[in-house]
Amino acid sequence: MTIKRLHISGVRNLEKVEIDDCGSVNIFTGANGSGKTSVLESLFILARARSFRSTKLGPVINHLATRCVVFGELLDQSTIGVMRSRNDQQLFKINGNPVHTASQLAEQLPLQLINAESFSLLEGGPRVRRQFLDWGVFHVEPEFLFHWRRIQKAIKQRNSLLRGRPENRSSGGKNGRIADSELAPWDAELALCSDVVDTMRAAYIRRLAPHFLHLLGELVALDKPEILYQRGWSEDLTLAQALERDRQRDSQHGSTHSGPQRADIDIRVGGRPAEDVLSRGQEKLLACALMLAQGVLLHELTGKTCIYLVDDLPAELDRQHRQALCQQLGAMRSQVFVTATDPDSLRDCWPAGSGTKWFHVEHGQVLLGT
Repeated sequence: MTIKRLHISGVRNLEKVEIDDCGSVNIFTGANGSGKTSVLESLFILARARSFRSTKLGPVINHLATRCVVFGELLDQSTIGVMRSRNDQQLFKINGNPVHTASQLAEQLPLQLINAESFSLLEGGPRVRRQFLDWGVFHVEPEFLFHWRRIQKAIKQRNSLLRGRPENRSSGGKNGRIADSELAPWDAELALCSDVVDTMRAAYIRRLAPHFLHLLGELVALDKPEILYQRGWSEDLTLAQALERDRQRDSQHGSTHSGPQRADIDIRVGGRPAEDVLSRGQEKLLACALMLAQGVLLHELTGKTCIYLVDDLPAELDRQHRQALCQQLGAMRSQVFVTATDPDSLRDCWPAGSGTKWFHVEHGQVLLGT
């Protein structure tokens, strides 16, 4: 997907921004606090209906405005728009028609963010890596979201039953167990949907791995990198067997300990956890390789392209590795939106013919640069 025209109003200090002819590579430079990252944040809102900088809507909306609006026209002339207001009203539109879920926006506009938080792919908890994994599966498996939602409902209902009685969390006694008949329908539902999602996730990692290893090798030399999928319960048990085994522990703690909600990705270098052996710069390059690989696989399986937002690209990278990353981004033919404080840090980094456009951001105004 490629954004041709972009309109932003009311996002932080961006009162009104109009970019009528976006390029393939769009570089926004300016001082800290000028509004560069707010441009990327606006694009993220367009694709996800939420900010990556704040869980609350209030700080996102300009203090003089009652709402924020982001609108994009794509190269194929389709349109997508998002409005969020201070009173929690929201409106999402695709081709002028209202849609009701953020997942519909995400499906229309596949987008990945590379910023300082990308380190959490290695250093953060399993939830971050599951989100990364499920983003990829969502975009290549049409049935994934249906089964994922059924899993969330089954786990919620199962945990509610487990927590429903105080005695369920006691340490013993025959009254400390919830009746098997109450849990059985949700165990069956969870096991059924989890098998489907687990199969999709495992297949996705198998397809992703060669692209990841190739791109990583283009960016940085590491000792025997590998990416492994962990499904969230014992490999020698079905989920139904694992749930039965964990029944007493689940009852005592009021939560489900085995299942796809515990899935993870294990990334290793030289047989050790990657975060234990890599420098900050190497971690950033590894995270970038993971996200670029998702874009390659997305295009391979669906024909769609992914938009990349890269906030403060030069951070943590020397010029050699900066150039290597820019060369890979440019070669993918995906649309890229990049920020940097110093324009010279990114000059001569992009491959010839990558369609680079420069913008200068100052006091919330976006001006065409050189």
